[in-house]
Amino acid sequence: TCRKDSEKIWLSVSAAPIRDPDGSIAGVVHVFRDISEYKEIDRMKSDFVATVSHELRTPLTSILGFSKTLLRTDARFSDASRESFLLEIVREGERLARLIEDVLSVSRIEAGKLRLDLKAIDVGPTVSQVVKNMARLTSIHNFVINVADDLPRVSADPDKLYQVLLNLVVNAIKYSPDGGPITVTAIERDGGMRFEVADQGVGISAEHLPYVFERFYRAARGKGGVTGTGLGLFVSKSLVEQMGGTIRAESEVGQGSRFFFDLPLAPAEEAEAEDKIAS
Repeated sequence: TCRKDSEKIWLSVSAAPIRDPDGSIAGVVHVFRDISEYKEIDRMKSDFVATVSHELRTPLTSILGFSKTLLRTDARFSDASRESFLLEIVREGERLARLIEDVLSVSRIEAGKLRLDLKAIDVGPTVSQVVKNMARLTSIHNFVINVADDLPRVSADPDKLYQVLLNLVVNAIKYSPDGGPITVTAIERDGGMRFEVADQGVGISAEHLPYVFERFYRAARGKGGVTGTGLGLFVSKSLVEQMGGTIRAESEVGQGSRFFFDLPLAPAEEAEAEDKIAS
């Protein structure tokens, strides 16, 4: 290896002799190949395996610990303590499920095997379900839902839309360590549907903001360092784009972040058909 402008460059060198017609060696050809990109990919894979192993171990340790505690016969627990233990088991179990779903999504995306079931969706119930599931897992955040009752239906895969919104809300919780409001909005905008998840947390610096949707990328923010695999936002971006939309973020350090994405509205005939089914 060698260094250039403080960056390590990896080179692969091979050599082959040049022979005269009589077979004698007249010279040697050396070929240098820059393999820095491959080395970086290998490093990222190694880091990913280590991170996923840690992220899997953490919720499993909590689940096993609280489960074994509840099974003890030599101790009595109050109803409040028992409920607290069970809530922690549910919290860590859902964390584990999200991690597994993100890893599986990345695998499907890279293999080109991601399957979508696009439908005309009423977004209100999906937003409400995401907020309901997250609200019971945090006591220091309060959620605000801005979704009008008369919004048109959006064209999306129900499960994938839920996954995107869930990832964005989890991200908002993670980087609002002191709690505070998290606002989830859905509005009709420019012939499509705009979804937004906003927090008042630590924010993202300008140098990190362009990279937050990259695979494995974790901006250095939040108290006690960053946890997670760096897959949530990458998966969210991929799913939104697969559904025909776009996603981006705005943020300022100390002022919080806004993640928003746009999806197309469902064709009128599909929306009418879903309305008939619902009625």
